[in-house]
Amino acid sequence: MDRRSLAFLKENNVNHGFHTPKKINKKMLHYFDKFLAVDNYVLNELNIAFPKYKYKFQSLTNQFRDINLLDPYQFQADEYTKIMNDIKFVSENINLEEV
Repeated sequence: MDRRSLAFLKENNVNHGFHTPKKINKKMLHYFDKFLAVDNYVLNELNIAFPKYKYKFQSLTNQFRDINLLDPYQFQADEYTKIMNDIKFVSENINLEEV
C-alpha cells in the first residue's frame, strides 16, 4: 500500500486490515453480483477483459456525478489528498441498495 494511503487511513481512523486486493477471476465473476470500479480506466479494463460480465461492472461514482475518481498514486501530495478525500466521501455516502 502506498505510504500516503496508509498515512491517510491512519489520520482518518480507518482500519486498513480488510484491504486485500485480488485479481478478478472466473470464480469471482460467478460468485459476486456486482463489481465496483474506482475509476473509469479500471472499469474499461474489466469490460474488455470480461465482456460477458459487463452487466456486473459499474463505477463506484455512479451516484456522484460531480466526482471523478482517478488512481491517486500518480499525483503530487495536494491532488493525492483531494482524491483520497473524494474516495472517503463516496465510501461514506454511497447507497449500496441502489447499486
